[in-house]
Amino acid sequence: MITAADGRPEVQTLSAVCITYRKSNPRDVFLDMKDATYPKKAFALKLLCMGGNWLGTAAANDGSPKGTLIREIKEELSVKRPLGPVDDAELAQIFGHAVSTRTVDRKNVDPSEGDLDDLEAVKRAIIDSLFHLGDYIEFVPRIVFDRADPENKTGDVQGFASVWMAGLDDDVWAKLVRIQEKFGNLSSESISVITSLDEIVAKRLETGWSQDRILRDFFRRFGFPETDRFPLIPDVKATRMDESYTSYDEYMQHYSVVKHP
Repeated sequence: MITAADGRPEVQTLSAVCITYRKSNPRDVFLDMKDATYPKKAFALKLLCMGGNWLGTAAANDGSPKGTLIREIKEELSVKRPLGPVDDAELAQIFGHAVSTRTVDRKNVDPSEGDLDDLEAVKRAIIDSLFHLGDYIEFVPRIVFDRADPENKTGDVQGFASVWMAGLDDDVWAKLVRIQEKFGNLSSESISVITSLDEIVAKRLETGWSQDRILRDFFRRFGFPETDRFPLIPDVKATRMDESYTSYDEYMQHYSVVKHP
């Protein structure tokens, strides 16, 4: 673990992410996937948990990881068209590269009032059911970036993720499935995906950064034996921390954070 001179864990940013799942069958999950143009090539076309970083002017009033996650859920989930360029300003700020002009898209379908109502119902249900799974320090060594990108200049990266889970009742899950199928993508930043533990294991779907370890922990919570065969990217680490805090003021006391609002 990388530590600052004063002994505190040093992380690039503080982030908050969520695993949304079907309460009646937690094998079914709603996640993100970065597209093929994602600047960190090692994690292009890899699954990720929905969420974001405590970074930039929009994050200044988040107050806590839960505040960041709620803001991200409200901002990211959408069924409207057209979609403009993805906001890569956070990624550029963290790693110092130029802001990309990549875009994500969804089916060319105009949303009805019912679609907008269902999306809002899904957002409210996720936010209302948020439960803290734990805090993790994520470590990705340079070798992981090098393997995917011969021109990589990124070194070892250590980050922090406050991980939450949100279980949806079957009626809300059905709304989510319907609008996901209709629009093909509910994310304005990535590609939204409804998948399952069975599909992840059978197709060997990898998960970006260190969130494969975090997703495995989530599924292990429910005692699913398939977690022993969960696909893991070599060399990355995710360490679950013993202590969690209720505000960013407290986190800043216990972590040395390189980039923050």
